[in-house]
Amino acid sequence: MTIRPLPVALLAALILPVTSPAPITLKYKFTQSFAQTIDLSAVGQEVQSQQVTYDAYVAVTAHDSAGGHVVLAKVDSLVPAADADPQITAALTGALKNAVDSGFVDAHGEVSGFAAGPAGPGLRGMMQAIYPKMKKGAKPGDAWTDTTSVTDSSAGGALTRKLITSYTATAGDKWKGETTLKLVTATSMSISGTQGGAELEGNGRSSSTLTVSRAGHTVTAVSSGDINLTANTPQAPAPLPIVNKTSSTLTLLP
Repeated sequence: MTIRPLPVALLAALILPVTSPAPITLKYKFTQSFAQTIDLSAVGQEVQSQQVTYDAYVAVTAHDSAGGHVVLAKVDSLVPAADADPQITAALTGALKNAVDSGFVDAHGEVSGFAAGPAGPGLRGMMQAIYPKMKKGAKPGDAWTDTTSVTDSSAGGALTRKLITSYTATAGDKWKGETTLKLVTATSMSISGTQGGAELEGNGRSSSTLTVSRAGHTVTAVSSGDINLTANTPQAPAPLPIVNKTSSTLTLLP
């Protein structure tokens, strides 16, 4: 019996090592505005207001892995606006400036990992904005709902947010010649837990419009939201009302 030589392509497949796709690096600009008012009349004081707007430049290196992406996130710079509240600016700088950590984004956009330290919740939130939750095989005309529970530890306590988000998908604009998906979302949430020695309870709403590439990462996003809380502390004879308002934009840089 004559043994025929194997085709060159098959020999190469048997001899050459299996390689995974090269990692990609994505660079984003986050512009975030945050305003908070606390009604201190229960302790004989006036309403306290704080606000800050800042730009965060973030680099993300993503490696394809079984069932998702291993991601490394680094805050390259954090630039507060000139009129930003100095206390909030100091807290942001202390938590996020030069922050770097890694995590995992699964095939549905669920983010895990990132340390429970000061930068953990911020980096995880950025990754969730960059890799939004997606229905498998989502296409224009689809609509779906997602339910999530997230607990973050900080300031000597832990806050749990339970979120219900509805998604509507339509055709997006072209990006680098490829088709994108436009998502419009609406989220309702409940919040409970402790922070800074206070027991917090409340609820909130947010909405966003974002464009997502075929690879699953955000190209552009605009969002806004508000949260209404009550804080119970031993120092106050009645709950203290707290209102938080946020708005943000996210842009993938060239």
